[in-house]
Amino acid sequence: MKFMKLGTKSDSFYTEQSTRTLTSDIPPDIVIQINEATFLLHKDALLPKCGLLQRLCDESIDSESVNMELHDIPGGKEAFEICSKFCYGISIEISARNFIPSYSASKFLIMNDSVSKGNFEGKLEVFFNSFILESWKDSIATLRTTVTLPEWSENLGIIRKCIDSIIEKILVPSHEVNWSFTYSRPGYIKKQHHQVPKDWWTEDVSDLDIDIFRCLIMIIQSTYVHPPQLIGEALHVYACRWLPDIRKLNKSSDISASQTEESKVKNRKILETIVSMIPIDKGSVLVGFLFRLLGISIHLNASSFVKTELIRRASLQFEETTLSDLIYLSKSSSDRYYYDIDIVLTMLESFLKHWKRMSPSVMDNNYSLKSIRNVAKLIDSYLQVVAEDDKMQVSKFVSLAETVPCIARVDHDDLYKAIDIYLKDALLPKCGLLQRLCDESIDSESVNMELHDIPGGKEAFEICSKFCYGISIEISARNFIPSYSASKFLIMNDFVTKGNFEGKLEVFFNSFILESWKDSIATLWTTITLPEWFENLGIVRKCIDSIIEKILVPSHEVNWSFTYSRPGYIKKQHHQVPKDWWTEDVSGLDIDIFRLLGISIHLNVSSFVKTELIRRASLQFEETTLSDLLYLSKSSSDRYYYDIDIVLTVLESFLKHWKRMSLSVMDNNYSLKSIRNFAKLIDSYLQVVAEDDKMQVSKFVSLAETVPCIARVDHNDLYKAINIYLKVHLDMCKVDKKKLCGILDCQKLTTEICHQAVKNELLPLRTVVQLLYFEQEKLSMANTTQIMDGNLALELEKKMRIRGREI
Repeated sequence: MKFMKLGTKSDSFYTEQSTRTLTSDIPPDIVIQINEATFLLHKDALLPKCGLLQRLCDESIDSESVNMELHDIPGGKEAFEICSKFCYGISIEISARNFIPSYSASKFLIMNDSVSKGNFEGKLEVFFNSFILESWKDSIATLRTTVTLPEWSENLGIIRKCIDSIIEKILVPSHEVNWSFTYSRPGYIKKQHHQVPKDWWTEDVSDLDIDIFRCLIMIIQSTYVHPPQLIGEALHVYACRWLPDIRKLNKSSDISASQTEESKVKNRKILETIVSMIPIDKGSVLVGFLFRLLGISIHLNASSFVKTELIRRASLQFEETTLSDLIYLSKSSSDRYYYDIDIVLTMLESFLKHWKRMSPSVMDNNYSLKSIRNVAKLIDSYLQVVAEDDKMQVSKFVSLAETVPCIARVDHDDLYKAIDIYLKDALLPKCGLLQRLCDESIDSESVNMELHDIPGGKEAFEICSKFCYGISIEISARNFIPSYSASKFLIMNDFVTKGNFEGKLEVFFNSFILESWKDSIATLWTTITLPEWFENLGIVRKCIDSIIEKILVPSHEVNWSFTYSRPGYIKKQHHQVPKDWWTEDVSGLDIDIFRLLGISIHLNVSSFVKTELIRRASLQFEETTLSDLLYLSKSSSDRYYYDIDIVLTVLESFLKHWKRMSLSVMDNNYSLKSIRNFAKLIDSYLQVVAEDDKMQVSKFVSLAETVPCIARVDHNDLYKAINIYLKVHLDMCKVDKKKLCGILDCQKLTTEICHQAVKNELLPLRTVVQLLYFEQEKLSMANTTQIMDGNLALELEKKMRIRGREI
């Protein structure tokens, strides 16, 4: 970079607080204020060269000391100081970087030759015309500084002269270029390349402001000297210099909102200007550049005109597109990509219209056929990528796939791969069960699954699948139960993926179904299809609670819709809600006795109602299931409370009825079968309540002992219940343990269970000895040659040694 040196004196300016002055024996007699800065200087040095200061001093009343304000001086205090130093003869350097503020300030201060021969303004003009305009890099550097003083630069003709100088050099044939320029393309080494590249000028002009750059490019285009491809390359270099890399920008989070918006406005202007300057000739810019601009336009939310123009231009060169170009249109976050398949579809449709116009008969045009087949291959590759997006809607996926003409695909192999990826990647991210089954599968390429046990069958699975694929589905009270049970079965909860199906169904159930009288009724109607699932999931209980809550509301407060078709009742004529308004809606429900009993406990109804329900339940006790008995329990946030007293009362009532009906149980096969089914039910119930760490041993034993001896074929299930109780209640005293194990008949245990029980460290020693004794007896009855099994004897000896007790 060239510079001009003026003056010979050393710099004697210094700063004291906000005041600038210079070392001198003569006191200052002129004070000049420029914004916050104050200059204390001398008339004798300044006035002979500054016409403006001469005029201001002549107008001043005080001839000895003059105060002036020059807040409007271009270039501010820095430019004024340069002019002041010139007046004092102090050494200064003028270059392309400080020429514009210095020249503008000299114009403002009227430092021309009419004021003083050889003045500052004239020297600056000589330097500008003889050195700056003759130098490629100095002309560029000067133009860059015009942004600080655009109006002065324009009015003084600096911008026009610099542009003319730059244009003149750009139009010179590349083999005649003999000045320094910037060219940092990958692989280009200046020493190894004797020939100057045709786009040698593009990198330097990319440093210019967008408005100056636009003016420069428009003039170059108007000369028709350079081909459109070279203009396109200049636009490409400028875009790379100023426009953001949207992939990096998406991940940056350290920029404030205001700065981000400010930069977006600036970048949007640059983008729109570049798009407006792209030559109309096809191929003037690479299709990859068009896609990059389109991706940036999406990120910056540019005008629809800019997006439409870029889509149109890109579609004309769509056969040159690569997969990375299409992916550039996606938006990325920290954990995933969002693919803009709509724009790709629009571009493909535009390309196909152009292709059909250009190819009246595709089969007669080899190039045209090759072109469309390349596009088809590209689209199928793109579909394989977007198929991995678990948010990709199946309708968009299918639309893009179907837009490709049949003639374009030689085969459907790549399309099949895309569909296969979509099917896997749409289901797996949301279905924990399918993820586990795939992980367990040996063949990672193809997985076959059997889900015959899925609640709700194929209809429920279809609903869950549609949710995974983003297909529109409607959930109502009529299909809520199969949908919810299937989502539970497939493990579609928020632990698998946030916002999953199960969570959305729960919100719908709690916020809408339970709030609606008729929807709660309708949901209960459907429980008969999957009774066990929804008993366990608490759906039935919640629906009944909601219904009961509304039934107990005083009739004059009822403000929801209900069914009431009694003769003579016309709703419009009856402003008062009848007290039995609810009976017709609930009449269709299948609510069994035990459920009603559970409701009565929950609502704390009268003892008469409870007693009557207990009596009715005991008459049908042989039809009871384990879930019926468990319905009598109460639940809190962390545990269940089992009402064993009511079960015991129902059981005793049933046994009284059974004894009356069976004078001789052995003579009545049906009665014997009934009592044995009942015993098996009670032992299963005991296994459940044994897990309650608050269950009293006395209640547990009472319920177990109430079952008649004849009812139990063996004591295997009873032993399992006792074993569970012992594991849960490890701090039991010896007395309670003896009482608990006393209900067990060791003779009624099978050989397999007996072997397990002998090794059980939780059983009292007395019980273990009994087990060993009866085991020996069984062996003797089986004509075993050994008096006592060796392993059992060793087991007994071990027990005795460990516990230190005598038999």
